[in-house]
Amino acid sequence: MRATGLLALAFGLIYATNICAQTGWYRLKGPNDVFAVELPSQPSYETQNGMSDGGTPFIVHVYELIHDGREFNVQTTTYPSDVDVSDPRAILENALAENAAVLAEKKWDKISWMQLQGSPAVELIGAYNDNHHARNYYILKGRQLYAIGYAGPPGTLQSDDANRFFGSFRILSES
Repeated sequence: MRATGLLALAFGLIYATNICAQTGWYRLKGPNDVFAVELPSQPSYETQNGMSDGGTPFIVHVYELIHDGREFNVQTTTYPSDVDVSDPRAILENALAENAAVLAEKKWDKISWMQLQGSPAVELIGAYNDNHHARNYYILKGRQLYAIGYAGPPGTLQSDDANRFFGSFRILSES
């Protein structure tokens, strides 16, 4: 069973293109200490409501930072018991398919399946209509789904700041 309303990583328009130095980064811990990550500054936080196909509501925790023309985004949710997570790849495929709609070509340019921190994961690369590029990871550990994303000007997906952000992400525990 797939969950709908899942982790929309629709990054907004970003206009400034300055690249920041790696000083004064903010360490964020997610709800119930399920993850930790570093960002260039403190992100905003909101919750969004999700709903499983079986009608069970769940909460998506969303942390977003727009900084110097780039967006850093971390989201997590714990799927309710009526979501079948026995096939992690199917859950991750659903997430990447739902979020491809915001891309310029309506599909990801690159999809790489892997294991991250011992859990099934996928890395995604794509471009938006505003010529910004995105690099996202979806990770499923048990019932906990993590989505981490970066969007910025062309050529910044492997920048020091993007790599520090992704490299600092740690799964701490399941909710």
